[in-house]
Amino acid sequence: MPDRTIKTDQAAFMEMLHSVSEIVKNLEQPLSKTELMEYFKNMELSAEQQDLIYQYFQKDVSDTLQPGGQELVSLAETGKKAAENKKKRPESAFFQMYLKDLQSIMPCTVQEEERLYAKLAAGDETAVRKLSEQWMLRTLPLAEQYAAHAGHLEDLIQEGNMGIFLCLQDMLGYGRTMNFQKELENAAVTAMKAYLDEEMAVKTMDDSLLARTALVYEAQKYLAAELCRMPSAQELSQYTKLKETEIEDILSIMKEKK
Repeated sequence: MPDRTIKTDQAAFMEMLHSVSEIVKNLEQPLSKTELMEYFKNMELSAEQQDLIYQYFQKDVSDTLQPGGQELVSLAETGKKAAENKKKRPESAFFQMYLKDLQSIMPCTVQEEERLYAKLAAGDETAVRKLSEQWMLRTLPLAEQYAAHAGHLEDLIQEGNMGIFLCLQDMLGYGRTMNFQKELENAAVTAMKAYLDEEMAVKTMDDSLLARTALVYEAQKYLAAELCRMPSAQELSQYTKLKETEIEDILSIMKEKK
């Protein structure tokens, strides 16, 4: 039976991947395998899974592909010109290092990829490593479809790669009754969309808080002039129709920013 330790708590595993990814982004030198595994020491990982995690943090998408790689890119391109997509690419050292590293990956032929899927279905963890590399070649154009700007691209690539990695773990030893390519692409896209949805939710929350803060500020100025004193939270609540507890929170934020 294949080792499925990673899948016992995917939420915790993904949270750890996210946390370590943020740490790695800000490091001048990459972590050694021993240093990296320290973050995962409380998870029961096989040697093969440890290798896959280490490889994940060493590889990313490439700007320049080996001969034949463009065919893989075209699978995920939506007709946008490469020049337009390239404008979205960040110039960080972390991203450029990934672009350089991926040049060493030789794209598989269709037949080779099918054989890897067969190995994956049979529970061979070495197929996870190879397929993870192959799908990294497709993550960049997928991410560029959804990235509004360069700041999003790095995170979308990271999310897409995580989605693919976890999907491959789920497929390990599950048989050949699925469309592997479709499942993997859906996993990458779903992970990217989930990230964007979360970003939008945070932005909406921030915008909403900003609007309510502005409302309370204006109400406070108006009532202060009318009452010749600073209005209470209760009076502001009655005037703005916001809950008194919400008014108190906003007043606290306004006080901190002064």
